[in-house]
This record gives sequence, C-alpha cells and structure tokens, in this order.
Amino acid sequence: MLKLVSVLSLLCVSLLTFAEKVSLVQFNIEYPPLQQNINGKLDGPDLQLSIEAFRRMPSFELEVVQISIARAMRDYRLGKLDLFFNYSNKEFQEFSLYPDYPLRWAEYRLLVLAGKGFKYESPQDLRGKRIGLINVVPLGEELQAAKDKNYIEVSRIASHRQVLEMLKRGRVDAIFMYTDVALHYADEVGLEVEVMHPGPYSRRGFYPSISLRAPIKNHALLQKELSEALGSMYRDGTHKAILQRYGVASVVKVDGKED
Repeated sequence: MLKLVSVLSLLCVSLLTFAEKVSLVQFNIEYPPLQQNINGKLDGPDLQLSIEAFRRMPSFELEVVQISIARAMRDYRLGKLDLFFNYSNKEFQEFSLYPDYPLRWAEYRLLVLAGKGFKYESPQDLRGKRIGLINVVPLGEELQAAKDKNYIEVSRIASHRQVLEMLKRGRVDAIFMYTDVALHYADEVGLEVEVMHPGPYSRRGFYPSISLRAPIKNHALLQKELSEALGSMYRDGTHKAILQRYGVASVVKVDGKED
C-alpha cells in the first residue's frame, strides 16, 4: 500500500512539473548577421537567445518551427503559432503579449559614405538630403519631422543590398538602417561607410510575442517566465555574450550612455 502511494505521489509530481511545449517560428531566410547559414543550418542570435531563455523556464519547452515570413504572419494571426518574432507591431498588439524585455534592441542610425559626413544638430540640417531606407522601417521621430517639413526626399527600397547599392551609386546621400545589418551589407558590396553620430536615431525592441489566440494553457505564466528568463540573461551577461558571438551590438548607446 505504501509503495502504491509513493508511485502515485511521484506520478502527481511528474504531471505537475510537465513542461508545456510552445512553438516559435524561425523564418526560413538568411538575414545576416542576425540569421545566417552556418554549417548548412540557419542560425543566429535570435534563435540562440530564445533557446537559452527557454532553458531557464521550468514550465515550458521550446519547439522551433521553420517557415516563411508570409506563412508565419498568417499562422500567428490564426493562433497556429504560439510565439512570433516582431517589433511590437500594431497589427498584432491587440492579441499579443510581450515579455518585459526585448530579445534584442535594433538600433537605427543614419549612414553615409566614408568622408561624406556632415554636421547634425537638428532635422533642419538634413535640408536637401536624399535618404534611402527599407520599406518596412519607420523613419523615426527626427527623420519624420524632416520629411513633414519637406527637408528630405525619402526613397523606400525593397532590400538591404539595394539600399547600400543606391548609396554606392550616389542615388541617395545617406541611408537610415539597422546599424549592424547596414555594416554587414556594406562589407558585402565593398563600400566604406560611416555612422552619423550624432545624427537621427531610433531604436526598436525585437520581441518573441505571445499569441493570445494560441491554445496555450496559461498565457500570463508564459509571459512571466519569459520575462524572468530574459531579465536574468541581461543581468548575468549571457545576453551580451550571445549577441557578440554573432558580431551584433550588445547595447544601445544614446548620448554616450549605455541604455
């Protein structure tokens, strides 16, 4: 009888501590340096940060699903994906939960050809400049102010490589891009660039958002454990180490201070 009680007790403990599996999409494209083909597999800091976070989460187990961006957006809307990487997109905010910490910060700055920098103190200093950027990237407060006053001409382009090529050919005077990505593609096209500092600046938090439409048992618990895991990674240096392993900036500096 005592043995039976012990077995039942162990079974109850096992059931109580069983980790729920949740799915996170990995986009099936290269986006260096954030996602690259390494030894035949897509890898990068976003994936490794996620894996490390879930290693610290007792109630959940991570299942990585590799699909296209278009399908991921559709499946996330339908609640077929539990977690989805995004920048707190307004389109998804009404049915998404976000952890307290982003997976990483994306720093956007103005870049020019080496030696072509200019003094910047206010949006008025951009008068007459042609600015290139990716279709989906917001202008940021300063560039938007310059555009509203017709100081700048904005060219929206489909790909990062094309943005750099436009700068290389002199079709734009500067580009506004995620700094790490811009520097990577500048190397690829053989272009020497410099980051404008001071200059127009913005940052965006990149999050593993949790779908409230997905059949997760406890969305709030997932948000709590994910927040705690990411927070601990920031504090103990693991977050910084993983980003630096892939050549990605580990901090955002505003006015010379680490944020």
